[in-house]
Amino acid sequence: MRKFFLLGALILVLFLTLTGSAAGQSYSFSVSESEAAFSVDDNGVVTIEYFYTFVNDPSGPLMEYIDVGMPYPGTYNLDNLSGTINGKQITHVAPSTVAKGSVEFGLGSNSIQPGTSGDVYIKLEGITDVLFTTKVDGKDYVSFNFSTNYFDGIHGTTPMTVSLILPPKITEDQPRYYPPKGGWAGTSDPTEIFYNKENRVVYRWYTDQADLSKPFRFGAAFPGAVVPTTVVSQPSIWDILGVSFNQIQPFLFFCCCAAGIIGFSIWGSINAKKRRMAYLPPKIAVEGHGIKRGLTAVEAAILMEQPLDKVLTMILFGLMKKGAARVITREPLEIEPSSPLPEGLYAYETGFLEAFQKKGKSERQKAIQDMIVGVIKSLTEKMKGFSRKETITYYEGIMAAAWQQVEAANTPEVRSQKYEEVMEWTMLDKQYDDHTREVFTTGPVFLPTWWWRFSPGTTAASTTASTISTSAPAAAPGGTISSSHGMGAPSLPHLPGADFAASIVGGVQSFASGVLGDVNAFTSGVTNRTNPVPVSTPSRGGGGGPRGGGSSGGGHSCACACACAGCACACAGGGR
Repeated sequence: MRKFFLLGALILVLFLTLTGSAAGQSYSFSVSESEAAFSVDDNGVVTIEYFYTFVNDPSGPLMEYIDVGMPYPGTYNLDNLSGTINGKQITHVAPSTVAKGSVEFGLGSNSIQPGTSGDVYIKLEGITDVLFTTKVDGKDYVSFNFSTNYFDGIHGTTPMTVSLILPPKITEDQPRYYPPKGGWAGTSDPTEIFYNKENRVVYRWYTDQADLSKPFRFGAAFPGAVVPTTVVSQPSIWDILGVSFNQIQPFLFFCCCAAGIIGFSIWGSINAKKRRMAYLPPKIAVEGHGIKRGLTAVEAAILMEQPLDKVLTMILFGLMKKGAARVITREPLEIEPSSPLPEGLYAYETGFLEAFQKKGKSERQKAIQDMIVGVIKSLTEKMKGFSRKETITYYEGIMAAAWQQVEAANTPEVRSQKYEEVMEWTMLDKQYDDHTREVFTTGPVFLPTWWWRFSPGTTAASTTASTISTSAPAAAPGGTISSSHGMGAPSLPHLPGADFAASIVGGVQSFASGVLGDVNAFTSGVTNRTNPVPVSTPSRGGGGGPRGGGSSGGGHSCACACACAGCACACAGGGR
């Protein structure tokens, strides 16, 4: 009996020694640079590329293997997988011996020594069966999800770039992207959306704080017509529900998935409506440094993503003020340009006037949308390198100062004059309607010199007299206002303050109903071109296991962590 006890103790000590040794050999490293690209060609075949700069800790073991998570079995061939280490070919590519569903890349004689670094490039070609049918705005689309590779043994954060490259023959307003999942430290919207040299749409995200110990899920959808129907799969009922039939606890997970789907659908509906009004492209939100001065009030309003009906009314008022056009009828709104046009008009002002020369309502709306898209693109270029947040704060200060000038005026004449001078800046106020009514509640309002251009039926002669000298004092001792025309206050045309405020505020409302129709639909048409609205997550997507590796592509969430059907589950990454 004692012999058996001693033998058992010896085996236990040996086991603890071996496992302790194995644990001591766990990789310990950081990654100083990381890139991942998921590319779909016109045949629906996927190529995934990774680039890493591994930095092995001085006290860490030799890094001999890199494990890369793969899509579920049957979607790739080992012959199509390759890699390099410091530019030298990796010759050992085989199923991982420690991470189910992963492929190991053996570095051999080029293994990364302790205290040194190595550049590893991995290319996974010929991946199929990762595209799935979905619907976008009622149209047949193809969707995919891509979960990035991840590692055990890693520490610190990493600058990371992720690119999704879509098939050719797609215009920029057609595809949609999915906001990143899995704790992505960057923005939800892509950092860049552009066409590459092959004229293919690219969605690109970047962060300098990526935690590569966990996977990040990205995805997109595009029109189904650009790839063969034979490469697109139809989700099964289990895929749609996100449940595996053979899981240990299928009923519990089914309940969780169902609740998640319902909650996400409600959230997605609310969020999608909000996102349709967010017409600025994502890259304008990438923080630079400093304030971009010199923007016009209209450009500042665009930067603040003010409602487009207000922005367009600002353009209209600006044209009236410059003497470039006049309103012929309010309902429906018809505008007559001046001939000749004054010099120095902005491109968006001439585009606005050209749009109103279109006879059909849909043609006019399309031309106005084109003009707005042009302003957004121009503003995006101007804002490169500058901070959007700081710039908005700067122009909000200008807006507040403009209102202060108006409110500080101690006579109706001076108040009207100041308002005419700074009107476009006051319109940056999100509470512009209410603020205008508050300021002009009492006393008369002396009409701006350009009022006859905005108000059909008012003659030019009747408002010309309202010009007040900018050098005039706030109030003469006798209570009268000096005028450049030497005219007293009683001769100046005026309206009751409430009527004037109602006319100004009503201008925005009539613009919306008479020209744009449904403002949400109009704005959505702009957003689809400048900042496409992401769609909800498709029924099948990549995932990763709890320890590392990661799985890539469309298909299913990984069974290791998510308890969904059928994907390869990679459970040890970055090495052993």
